Amino acid sequence: MKKLLFLALCFSLRAMAGTPFQFHPSETGSDGPTAAYATFKNGDHEARYVPPLKWSVSGDRIRPEGKEMADARIEMFSIPLALPWDKDHVKQVQDWVLARFVPKDSTNVVGVSAAAGPMKICGLEPYGIVVSYALFGMSYQSSITIVERDKIRFCFIITTQKKDFQDLYGTFLGSLFSVDGI
Repeated sequence: MKKLLFLALCFSLRAMAGTPFQFHPSETGSDGPTAAYATFKNGDHEARYVPPLKWSVSGDRIRPEGKEMADARIEMFSIPLALPWDKDHVKQVQDWVLARFVPKDSTNVVGVSAAAGPMKICGLEPYGIVVSYALFGMSYQSSITIVERDKIRFCFIITTQKKDFQDLYGTFLGSLFSVDGI
C-alpha cells in the first residue's frame, strides 16, 4: 500500500515537472565500478551531477538504497532572467515552489525553512526551501535547492517521509558539490 501511495505522489509531482536531467551510466575504469551521473546539454555546455553512493538511478530519478519512499531529481525551468536573492525575489520563488512542488491534494503544508544555501554550486549562490506536508495520511518533507544562471532555474529536489528526511537530505545536499557545468 505504501508503494502505491508513493507512486501516486511521484506521479502527481511528475505532472508538475520542468525539464528533468537524464541519467546516463559511466564507467570509472575498465575494472572499476560503474557509476551513474546526470547530464544535460545546454547549448554547448554539458552539466554533470554524481549521485550519492548506494543511491540507485532509474530514468530521471535517484533513490537511496533501502528507502522506497524517498525520491530525488534535478529539473530545469526557463525564467525571464536570474535575479539576486533579494526579499522580493525570494518571496516570488517561495510562492512558485509551493505551487510547483507540493502536490495539490496535500494538507498541513508548512514552510519549514528558507535560506541561502550553505555552499555555492558551480560558483552560484543557491537558495533552499524545505516544506512539510501530509498526503494520503503520510507525512513528507521536501527540500528544493535552487540555483539560477542566465535564464535557467536549476532545482535539486528531494522528497522523503518526514522520519527519514534529515539523514537523506544531508546526504543529498552533500552530493551537490559534484555538480559541474551549469
